Amino acid sequence: MKNFKFVLLLVAMFVATTAMAKDIWEIQITCNPEGKLGDHSKLIKSILKENVKGYDDFDIKEKTKTLIVRFDYDKTDPATIVNILNEKDHGLKATLSTSVQPISLSLEKAMQKFEDAKKDRSKAVDKLKNECSDYDSAYKKLMEELNKATQRGYIQQSEIVRTKIEVKEETVKD
Repeated sequence: MKNFKFVLLLVAMFVATTAMAKDIWEIQITCNPEGKLGDHSKLIKSILKENVKGYDDFDIKEKTKTLIVRFDYDKTDPATIVNILNEKDHGLKATLSTSVQPISLSLEKAMQKFEDAKKDRSKAVDKLKNECSDYDSAYKKLMEELNKATQRGYIQQSEIVRTKIEVKEETVKD
């Protein structure tokens, strides 16, 4: 029953995460820059950060002179990004090269968290099993000693085995 509740909790967490996550999209922008495209990277980064709502990240492919920009499609559109880049950096000469492609980064991150939680749960269950088996063996040993003393008809103080058994509870952290 506890396993079912745990799985149900993970599924609910996964659904909530994907429902609230932003849609990250990716566009490829072909550039015909003056000099190397990499020379423009600091300027491109500051332009995107300051002027593009929903900007996430970008990469530069120097060989193909391509700029790959990731952004939240709910907050901006590809044409706006290209226009802002050309307006702020005249030497970039950017044009939209391919269609916009959605990237399900939020889904991938949620699935990774789910897999990590499954691994953490498995480790916690294994640890608990080990601790329980240690507890069981200590309990059995104590009971055997007490049974031996009882069979003799008396218990001497030296025969009483005092055993301290600890079961540690640990919570699984995200």
